[in-house]
Amino acid sequence: MDKQKRIEIVNSLLNYLADHEKDFFRYEDENRTAHFKHDGRNLWFVDHYSNVPMRMTRSSYKNKKQERYFASGGTMWALIRDFTDFI
Repeated sequence: MDKQKRIEIVNSLLNYLADHEKDFFRYEDENRTAHFKHDGRNLWFVDHYSNVPMRMTRSSYKNKKQERYFASGGTMWALIRDFTDFI
């Protein structure tokens, strides 16, 4: 399975969570949902609230940009890290 297919799978899971689970990964005021994207070189996670793309690396620790702009809590960060590892 190629990287783009795995990104589509994860994005569909994020959409499902946003639709069915207490609006995790969804910002209703702007009608935005968190998602992953790939620019051919790097994997990016775009936060639902801040709408800021954050480059995902192999490190499990947040960098300064991720600390500032990731709008969900630690459990959701762990889920995003697991999705990053899957992709």
